[in-house]
Amino acid sequence: MKILLVNSSSIPGHVQIGDGGMHPYSLLFLTSYLKKNGYPSQILDLSTSRNSILVLNSYLNEMKPGLVGFTATTENRFQVWDMISLTRRVLPDSVIVVGGHHFTYTADAALEAIPEIDIIVRGEGEQTLLHLIQVLEKQGDLLEINGISYRSKNGTVNHNPERSCEPDIEKLMIDDDTYTDVILPCGSYSPYMLLRNYERERIKAIPIHVGRGCPHKCVYCGYSNMKYRTRKPEAVVDEIERKKKLFNCDFFHLQDPTLSKNTAFLSQFCSELKRRNLKIQWYAEVRADMNLDNLELMASNGCISLDFALESGSDTILETIKKRIKREQVEVLLEKSHKLGLRAFLFSMISLPDETERDAVMTRQFFESNGRKLASIPGQAVTRIYPGTELEKMAFERGVLSKNFSWYDRTYKNQMPEISAETPLWIEHLTSDFIRRCQNEMSDLNKRKLDSQSIKLSLAFKKIQFYKSKKDTAKLHLEILGLVEDSMCGEHLQEIVNYIVSRRFDNAMTELKTLNPLVFFYNDRITIIIALMFALATLRKNNIISIKELVRKISNFWHVFDDTLPELFDTLRSNGMITMLEYPLYFVDANDSIHIAYLSEKARLYSQSNRSDKAYLLRLKIEKYSADSPVLSNYISSALFNNAVQDIAENRIDRAILRLKRTLELVPEHKKAGLLLDQLDGKNG
Repeated sequence: MKILLVNSSSIPGHVQIGDGGMHPYSLLFLTSYLKKNGYPSQILDLSTSRNSILVLNSYLNEMKPGLVGFTATTENRFQVWDMISLTRRVLPDSVIVVGGHHFTYTADAALEAIPEIDIIVRGEGEQTLLHLIQVLEKQGDLLEINGISYRSKNGTVNHNPERSCEPDIEKLMIDDDTYTDVILPCGSYSPYMLLRNYERERIKAIPIHVGRGCPHKCVYCGYSNMKYRTRKPEAVVDEIERKKKLFNCDFFHLQDPTLSKNTAFLSQFCSELKRRNLKIQWYAEVRADMNLDNLELMASNGCISLDFALESGSDTILETIKKRIKREQVEVLLEKSHKLGLRAFLFSMISLPDETERDAVMTRQFFESNGRKLASIPGQAVTRIYPGTELEKMAFERGVLSKNFSWYDRTYKNQMPEISAETPLWIEHLTSDFIRRCQNEMSDLNKRKLDSQSIKLSLAFKKIQFYKSKKDTAKLHLEILGLVEDSMCGEHLQEIVNYIVSRRFDNAMTELKTLNPLVFFYNDRITIIIALMFALATLRKNNIISIKELVRKISNFWHVFDDTLPELFDTLRSNGMITMLEYPLYFVDANDSIHIAYLSEKARLYSQSNRSDKAYLLRLKIEKYSADSPVLSNYISSALFNNAVQDIAENRIDRAILRLKRTLELVPEHKKAGLLLDQLDGKNG
């Protein structure tokens, strides 16, 4: 019997493309498990297809599978329903099986509304689907299969007893060769996903499944209905070590919502990482009530990124939703993460049970007070009601959902149709307009955060210039310390500044070695570079060897991401601070990317002061560098283009054409170079 499992787009109408997208993991687990047990199957992944119905129709006619399986979310249930109906029309004798959280908790309603469904696999599907296929193969009795719902021959719905979860989830892990069983009509898979909280830097990470289920009982979440289990630490590290070599990747995304509470696992996992000297960097999801000793253990063993949930800034609401945390715990964890150099993202929700406008304002105020410590200020998720959750039960009891509500009523639309119109929302004490206003205010917080940081930086620069002109070294020192005070690892950075200013260079080097430049927020990284270089600029021309070593170490802060350099020099230029850094930049290696950026800046200044010959000579130096990154390509192409313009002005047309061609080789989308080259070619023609 041919087996085809179908994955629809999780959001109707949304086409998933790129490294940040999710693979169809639920179906990959199923296919891998079936294959291990002698039953090959294929996955048809339609998440990247623009017309999934047409594509499905084509593959059904071509493959003619005997069993077709569908998984559905609450958001895409109607889209999957259309696919089920199509399958029955194309293959009237096939067995149609559905599963996933939504069908699990709406089994009665689904079987009543969608007559084309033959069987619903409830809960964790690997063992149940295997057992079902074995019974169908021998034409056995469905009554013997735990964990399914179906219609009997007389039309009544049968719900067989629940199936116990597999305690050893290592047996359920996805084998590497499972991807060969996937049909992806459009696009291709990447083994990576973007590392959480490092999306701006485009850092790619390998996902690693660690645990399933959740022991907590938040009212809005159905994940807690599945028993919590984790893999053995050694097995997880085995997979990390293997994939580190296979993909030459040092970044990993650990997938387990309760990892931080599992002290025994964490201890063994971190010990194993250290024993094997793997030197990876990783992300984990944690809870605000975690043991802070575990946080230090994670940070010292490569963890650089966290997610955790606030949900509400009101302790009253946190108690209502059974979050089992306090606002203060979130603040403490956030502060500790910031000091340890862990980027953090905080989930928040709005329109929760019992939430009033006052409670909603408390959530926004939390982010106003603590936003500086976050990778970004999140948008607020409006609370959605999902089947099988305690929130669903509360919704019917309180009249948030009418007694006549059906999960399969195609006419249903929620009060905020811009948010997945077919998914019910918890709208109780807050109006839709108030919710939208709160969401807009949260969006504005990010911009205000950046604006306030820029204003603070400008004020500090003015004071630094003033104290330098007055030779007031004590106040100058204090202003430099103030630059890094609010940064991640702020106390540590202030200590380094103190060591530099007091000429305790060995101590400064030792402390710099303990910092990971990668973890600092983009704008903080620029501020830190400026502060440390300003500290060096206060020194006289002695201890040259030590200053060179320090500059080389500080250079790690711009080497991790070269795209820091343009904004660094924009910041210095707009505040008139370029000349203050000439002394420490003198010690930069001639091949360093910041040296190229500095030459480019000096050439720009020469051009502005009508010293075009000096600017031309500096740009000649820049032209000789290798374009090892997009940023360096931009600096080199800029030098080439500007020298080409000067060549034209001085009638060196052949040189100009060569420079313009090389400009376009480095930056093909350089419109000005293209237009100028076309003009010159036209004249020559």
